Amino acid sequence: MKKKKFLNLYTNPILAISKNYQIIAFSSGYGKLTLFLIESGLEIISKNFEKNTKIIACEFENDDKLMIIIKKSKSEYEEMLLWHLYNSSKNRFQPFCGNIKLEKNEESNSYNARIPGKFVLVNSNGKILSIYDSLLIDNKAKVKKSTLELEPYSIVISADKSKEGTPNKMNELKYDNIHRVYHQDFSKKEAQPLIHNREPWINENFEKMWIYLDQKESIQLYIGKNTIQVWRKIMNKKNKCILEYFWANNDYENNYALQVLELIVYNRGFFIKIKWKDDQYTKIQWPYDNNHVIPVKYACDALEYLNYQRNKLVGYDNQHVFEEIIYNISIIIWKFIKNYPDIWKLIDIRYNLMTKIIINGSNTLIKYILFGDEKVKHKFLHLPRIIRWVDTEISCSDSKEKIDINKLSDLQIAIRLCKPDLERNRRILIVTYLLEYYTTNAIEHPGWLITISNALPDLYVHKLVSELFYKRCMEGIEISNIIEYTDIIPKRYQITLNTQQHFLAFNPISNLISTSKKKINLKGLGDNLKLGLKKFYVRIFPNNYENYSPTVKIVPLYKFTVNNLPQKIKSNYESLFIINFLRLIFIPRSYSITKNFSQLSSLVQIIRLENNNDVFNNPVMEAVINYKWRPARNYFLQLFFMYILFATSFAIICGTYVAHFEATGYTCKFLLFQIILFYYLGYYLLVVEYKQLDHYGWRHYFKFFNCVDLVSIVTAIVIMSIYVTPSFSIENAFASAATTQESTVAISFTMLLLWFEFILYLRLLPEPAKYIYIMMNIIKETWIFLLFMILVIAGLAHSFLILCQHPEFTNISEVTSSSTLITEGLVNYHIQKDFDRTENNPAKNYITSFISTYNWLNGEFLQQEIWDFWAVKFITFFGCILLITILQNMLIAFMGGVYSEAYKKGRVALLRFRAESISDYEALERIHFFPQSPEPKYIYYLGESKSYKEWDSNAKKRESEQITLYDTYEEKLLEDQFPSKEKEGVDNESWWDYSFTDEDGYKMESDDDENSETEKDDEDIKIKVKLLDNKVDELNSKIDKLLSAMIK
Repeated sequence: MKKKKFLNLYTNPILAISKNYQIIAFSSGYGKLTLFLIESGLEIISKNFEKNTKIIACEFENDDKLMIIIKKSKSEYEEMLLWHLYNSSKNRFQPFCGNIKLEKNEESNSYNARIPGKFVLVNSNGKILSIYDSLLIDNKAKVKKSTLELEPYSIVISADKSKEGTPNKMNELKYDNIHRVYHQDFSKKEAQPLIHNREPWINENFEKMWIYLDQKESIQLYIGKNTIQVWRKIMNKKNKCILEYFWANNDYENNYALQVLELIVYNRGFFIKIKWKDDQYTKIQWPYDNNHVIPVKYACDALEYLNYQRNKLVGYDNQHVFEEIIYNISIIIWKFIKNYPDIWKLIDIRYNLMTKIIINGSNTLIKYILFGDEKVKHKFLHLPRIIRWVDTEISCSDSKEKIDINKLSDLQIAIRLCKPDLERNRRILIVTYLLEYYTTNAIEHPGWLITISNALPDLYVHKLVSELFYKRCMEGIEISNIIEYTDIIPKRYQITLNTQQHFLAFNPISNLISTSKKKINLKGLGDNLKLGLKKFYVRIFPNNYENYSPTVKIVPLYKFTVNNLPQKIKSNYESLFIINFLRLIFIPRSYSITKNFSQLSSLVQIIRLENNNDVFNNPVMEAVINYKWRPARNYFLQLFFMYILFATSFAIICGTYVAHFEATGYTCKFLLFQIILFYYLGYYLLVVEYKQLDHYGWRHYFKFFNCVDLVSIVTAIVIMSIYVTPSFSIENAFASAATTQESTVAISFTMLLLWFEFILYLRLLPEPAKYIYIMMNIIKETWIFLLFMILVIAGLAHSFLILCQHPEFTNISEVTSSSTLITEGLVNYHIQKDFDRTENNPAKNYITSFISTYNWLNGEFLQQEIWDFWAVKFITFFGCILLITILQNMLIAFMGGVYSEAYKKGRVALLRFRAESISDYEALERIHFFPQSPEPKYIYYLGESKSYKEWDSNAKKRESEQITLYDTYEEKLLEDQFPSKEKEGVDNESWWDYSFTDEDGYKMESDDDENSETEKDDEDIKIKVKLLDNKVDELNSKIDKLLSAMIK
């Protein structure tokens, strides 16, 4: 008995990758096949086959233009289906005639196997049969048979002159003496072209050809200097022609005219072989085997070509004709998209069609593709990409003006075209369309924002970044519930997870788990030590949330922290350990770049472009800053530690100098070591400041914190070199030093400055930094009010100066005070205050007058206490009302209101400080002691950011107002609209046959079909139930009547 064991191929997912690694085909094995972009993970197209169909295998072939699908339905044999991906004809889904059986035959010992790109059968004799290869051979033979073979009406031009004019000769007439018009009607005596001036950008006279393609002479082929066009006359409208076909040779400079080598006319068709340069020629025809795909591609190419011809137009008439041509080309593309949205997505990916439309600037067509209408709404007709599909079959001439689309995304191209000219608003509108489209769709998938990161620096020019970060997708995208958080969160963070989890950003686990023994190194030992310490901590302070599952979100900015700096390959880190250690100690790090900031990551570029703090106040930026802050903080903590040693050495040396400390032996050597250490650290910190100056320029030190950094170091070194170091002696240290009042004051003020710098360095720690920035923001908010108070004090002090500076001339008497001390003895003591009218005068000069007046805020009224004069009392009374009662209480009330606002701004200012520190650190040369993990494509985070509530309220406000990014710019422009369904009607004369759509050509079932069938079944059931209810009611009524009759 023959035993057969069928391959169990239905439980495993089916995968196939295109030859250029840009598209992946996936199927769970049952009925549905989906194509995805590998780069972004976005779905391109999905096809549902018949019910109960199992997909066994699939593969890309023929330069990724063909997909072979092996499937099985109810029959015993498997079936093969050829899916021509870039084809809009009815036979794009082509069943293969013939069946195969995928099984192991134990009698004949035949086997089948699947390897990447192959599906083979092997028999007992060792003969191998490749199913895909044999299938492709058969398919090529069938394609040759099925290739369109049209009977020519007339061979107009041919290399073989004997064939010209066969089988039918056309009536050749001259037009304007240099042009040729070919009629099929020999009764015509004068040339009558349907259209004129179809290349208005060419301002010279050149030979043209017009060829009628039908006997009605309603369709005319136009061959100009750089284009081939087909125009059709609408029969029921006089002098109304519409464009059916447009091809341009992409000679942007228009230096070479087309040369017709061969021209064959068919009934409503043609074939042309043309040449325009020695090495550039092509063949053009209509109709095409793939139906409308190639003509639509040519139409998009034409839009790109025409964009570079705009500046050559002369006169209003030429401008009008030019816009008419662009509108007609847009109609061709629009109709194709409307009828074949899925095929459009595929050819857009392969031929970069959306890019060419963006270059042309057709706002109406772009908006239709992105947002659609009721028929193609939410079809996702455009997918963002960074890596282009390079098609070797396509070539075009170079031009100085032409944009290299292979190096830029669609969004970047749209931004680069926003030049300060008359078209600026129209170009910016396209940018806002793209941003609105990407951010709206990115709520569910981060792949929609794959091109945003690289474009962010360019968006700053047009002030679109702030509004962009208030889009809902900028709160992060929550990962799917089917993903275990333990698979992506590093173990060092998993140990301490709890319900009160702090905001934490991390690089997810993306490496494959190795089964081999790991090589022991210092990095591995360090990681294990950290992990062990955290486990020990959890044992002491146990985590009671073992079953806690945190919410993990993705920052939807692709490669946001990845830079393009050249990387030095280092393999042997152990041998470089000592070198790196010495460099770290003695040589401050240099900057990797000088002026070309475009090599830095997008994060660093926008940090350097941001002039205010708006962009930092959102969850996404806070997560990125949180992730990048740790390595940057460690670097600046190293500088902080060196500064502490620097300031400590200064304090020790200057303290012994002021005290004239005498020391010998080891103590003297210790002081000498401190001096050497001070100058070494001063050199190191000064070189750091110099490299910052060289990198950023002088404007870097216009900022308060940077200025204090430089001044504190320079001042300490100068004071040490002038006063302290020359007084040091190896024999007795500072025993013979001669201190002066000036040196002591200079040292004390320098020490105060060093302490101030120390406090500012505490910004590296979260809690002190919070209070530093709160204080700074309070000063920013109240400085005008404080200045006003100082002016009031200055005015009062000046009045007292005039009134009391010379009491001997104004005959002012002082307040005399005396007291008597009575003791138990015989003697009583009488005490009277001795007052010097000049030295003890609180208004002897302006400074003392100002200080004494300022002391009113502390409750000390020296002027009134000293002088017994009515004018002093009056000014004191008036000043107290103004300064104490009004201004001081206003300041207290003002401070209470300012604090909450200062707290919010202080938090954002702290984020900006960290961001700027990250920007500085990212531009520095890296010194690593161990191999570093690459920057992640996406950053993940868990917990709620501190900025979330404020950001969420602002985002909801914008959502409630239903404001889009393009509203402001769209109001400024009035664009053409595509014809509506009612106006469009049915055009039976058109070349473009749209009698079948995406779902035709091969019987398939979409999700909508399944839903409609289900709804139909539900309706049938409802109808049957209703009929049954009616019959039951009738039967009940009859029974009631029968019972009533029996009772009677």
